[in-house]
Amino acid sequence: MSAFKLPDFAERKAAATQARKAALEKVKATVEQKAPEFAARQAAKQAARAEREAQRTVLAAEKAEREARERVEREAREALEQQEREAQNERDRIAREADVEAELRYQLELKATQKAARDARYAARKSARR
Repeated sequence: MSAFKLPDFAERKAAATQARKAALEKVKATVEQKAPEFAARQAAKQAARAEREAQRTVLAAEKAEREARERVEREAREALEQQEREAQNERDRIAREADVEAELRYQLELKATQKAARDARYAARKSARR
């Protein structure tokens, strides 16, 4: 009775190569049968791909234009806001200076009034002594 013999590496490799060749021949046979249909599908796919790419290009150009327009608008708006802030700061500075001047005038008038009252008291004392 002979023993069961497992195939060695070389036999397994040869069998796998032969199976791959058979599968490749089978695929080639089906592709050749469907070649006209396949070519038409590939052409349709290529046309659709080209159309999508054209749409992407148009959309990208529109997006770039929109972003540029928005950037210009934003920069103009920021420049206007900066001018408004500067004008407000100038008005605030002028108002503070006016407040300081008013405070100084008030202090001067107060001191003059206090001096007049002090002088009046001094003159009253002086005239009371005579």
